Amino acid sequence: TTTTTTTTTTEVGLSKPMSNNNTNNTTTAAASTNATSLPAGTKQTSSYPIEVRMIVGPHANSNYMLRPKPGQPCLIGRSKGKKFIKNGVSLYKDQEISTTHGKFIAEGGGLGGGAGATARYYFTDVGSTNGTMYEGEALMPNDKLLLESGMELKVGNSVLRVVLS
Repeated sequence: TTTTTTTTTTEVGLSKPMSNNNTNNTTTAAASTNATSLPAGTKQTSSYPIEVRMIVGPHANSNYMLRPKPGQPCLIGRSKGKKFIKNGVSLYKDQEISTTHGKFIAEGGGLGGGAGATARYYFTDVGSTNGTMYEGEALMPNDKLLLESGMELKVGNSVLRVVLS
């Protein structure tokens, strides 16, 4: 039996599914101006400090590479708007996610992220209808949750894993 696995990686919010021609390998694609395929297990560059891996739900096996900056959060929601497509996460297939559900925020580290600059990253539910769950607890609207690599958040019918570089 041959199993096909499709993984989508998005650096700018655009999903680009990749076929792996009926092999058991996972193919990862970077959807940017110059799209490149990366072998399974290849580490992304740190220019995208947050990777959002969809592990459950209608967008499972999709990855989104985010680069929030101080004052410029990356949004997550059901919207197909430019803010979600270009620099966020558009989960348009999940009807339990609010149009604008939450945002990924960067604080500190400066805009250039130079040597010695350490940014901290947070997730905030912006008052979504169905809320966001972390470790079985609902996040309070507009409270910041400090992100750590490996954290899993439930938004709508989807579960996402956060990977920090």
